Amino acid sequence: MMMRPNKHAVVVAQWQYALTRQATINDKIAVSLAYSIASQQAGGSILDAHSVGDAAYNAAITVIQGVNSNPTTANVAITGIINAVEQHDLTLI
Repeated sequence: MMMRPNKHAVVVAQWQYALTRQATINDKIAVSLAYSIASQQAGGSILDAHSVGDAAYNAAITVIQGVNSNPTTANVAITGIINAVEQHDLTLI
């Protein structure tokens, strides 16, 4: 006898996945906004990329890659951005 999949379980799983994806997107947006705002502050020009592949460009990509649906990852990323600007050191991102 072949078992049919539980349609409710599939819907719940899809809903949970959608919520996780939305949280990840929201956290990445928050980090991107923090990066943009920090780049406009005193010392923030360190965050301005002048070409693809330069240190600031790579830092921007790196800081977003570490962000997921866990809000702590966004907080860590934003703290890294702030520290990088304050200490003028992109390796802190």
